[in-house]
Amino acid sequence: MVNATGVITLINAQCETIFGYSQRELIGQPLSILLPERHRSAHDAHQRTFFSAPVKKQMGGFRDLSGRKKDGTDVPVEIGLTPIHTAGGLHTMATIIDVSVRKANEAALLLLQNHLREEVEARTTELQRAKEEAESANAAKSQFLANMSHELRTPMHAILSYSELAIGKLDHADIDKVHRYLTRIRESGTVLLALLNDLLDLSKLESGVMTYQNTLLDLAAVAGSVIAELDTLAKNRRLRILLPSPSTSTTVNGDEFRLAQVFRNLLSNAIKFAGDGTEIVILFAQTTLSPRIATGETTPVPAIAVTVTDQGIGFPRDEADVIFDKFVQSSKSKTCAGGTGLGLAICREIVTAHQGRIWAENRPEGGAIFTVILPFDRQGLSQKAA
Repeated sequence: MVNATGVITLINAQCETIFGYSQRELIGQPLSILLPERHRSAHDAHQRTFFSAPVKKQMGGFRDLSGRKKDGTDVPVEIGLTPIHTAGGLHTMATIIDVSVRKANEAALLLLQNHLREEVEARTTELQRAKEEAESANAAKSQFLANMSHELRTPMHAILSYSELAIGKLDHADIDKVHRYLTRIRESGTVLLALLNDLLDLSKLESGVMTYQNTLLDLAAVAGSVIAELDTLAKNRRLRILLPSPSTSTTVNGDEFRLAQVFRNLLSNAIKFAGDGTEIVILFAQTTLSPRIATGETTPVPAIAVTVTDQGIGFPRDEADVIFDKFVQSSKSKTCAGGTGLGLAICREIVTAHQGRIWAENRPEGGAIFTVILPFDRQGLSQKAA
């Protein structure tokens, strides 16, 4: 109970429990003794307003109220005010409820709600990303199937057409034309075989049955043999493939056939997208790879870096990683003939199996730079791709 001047005239045992004061300590004291310092100045004005027009009211609920205990700590409360007329004048009975437990439960519930909201948002984002990736993968496979259908039909139609022409010329003994037709048949058959080999390699890589024969080999010699193999193709575009004499050892421990496949794919890409009459340059340099944690190594691994640089159309910056994905081609390549979107994916699988790295970047002057880094020694590695 509080009189009109704000002095405490009566308390019960529960009030003693909440605030930690005894009756003797509180009776005769101003009510502000039970308020935090920050609320005391505003309390005097509220008290005058209440006693000038006393009416029953409830405080708290929709705003936080605090009391101050004897030990100086705050306690969250709700307060009900009831004016009472006594022989000693107007008094106010304040009913005080300690809501500490409820506030703690509300805070815990809010924390849980926020956590659940974050979990839902994270899961929604994850599902959306998975949906987009699935849609992208489906679109890429659909594009791949369309490309593959075209790529397989083209050489097959050529084989059938030139076969019919050659058969028709046999009776006329036009040997030159028959020879030309058979040459076209062989060229188309070679293209068709390359496409089928890519499909078979992809199947082996995805099933983990691609085998690797680990031997000492000269990477520069491997590159040179692939250059000779693609010489006619390059000359048709008036391209020069340059292989300067390496200033470092190019002997590594790896699979010669598969590493030749990497060079073949990279050079074929460069020839396809390079500008007519330009140069393609292959360079070797000594470097290191990060320690191979899986094998217990803690120091950088000696390695060799191979760069294949062309002066072609390059690729959009945001496609530097995706062009190595299966079934994916650069958006710039869609205007160029040929390609299934498997070559670079196969390159990455082979390089990764050799515990190396491969990446692409645009050449500032125009064109693309493909970099392959391989460890010099790959002893102890599995003979199968993981």
